[in-house]
Amino acid sequence: MSFFDNIFGKLFSPQKAVEVHEMLNRSQQFKEDCSEWTEGADFKQLRKDLLDSWESKRNDDPAILDLETYISDYANGFILYPPKEGRAIPLSFLMEYLKDRMITASYRLVHRDRRIKEGPEHIETIEKYQLKPEVPVQIPMDQLYGNVIIELQKHDNKEVRLKFLASIYADRKYNEALDIHELIHYLFDY
Repeated sequence: MSFFDNIFGKLFSPQKAVEVHEMLNRSQQFKEDCSEWTEGADFKQLRKDLLDSWESKRNDDPAILDLETYISDYANGFILYPPKEGRAIPLSFLMEYLKDRMITASYRLVHRDRRIKEGPEHIETIEKYQLKPEVPVQIPMDQLYGNVIIELQKHDNKEVRLKFLASIYADRKYNEALDIHELIHYLFDY
């Protein structure tokens, strides 16, 4: 490579992909729209469908919603995909509901962020909440259901999946985690 090619390459190199990392903040309008949605009949039906789908997956039956479940010794949760047809599910509103519901279950919000990354096929956005049980005052500590991550993935601003995952501490400094099925009923029972 000649000296000129080297300088030209440094000055006019191909542009790097755009990547943004910021704190996730919801607008007042978003909060109002979300509150209105969670009070409506569509949300009540969605909660019923989510609970029914969870139970169907536990029994290896077909589920109403496109829901994947994950149950193990160290992590439990689900991934929800929006329906390809029929009524739309506003996953961002569901994400807010889950966060707020976990806070009422003695959890605290410890992290919230949004990452936007330009990829070869689409612009990917990941919005994430991380919640932990209230700070314990004694040992062994009560981990409740474990640390919870709620993550919404978008491609070109279109919602593609919502992940809810509770990671369990296996350390002897913690009490045994509570049953994830209890938590799912707490979140979606109608």
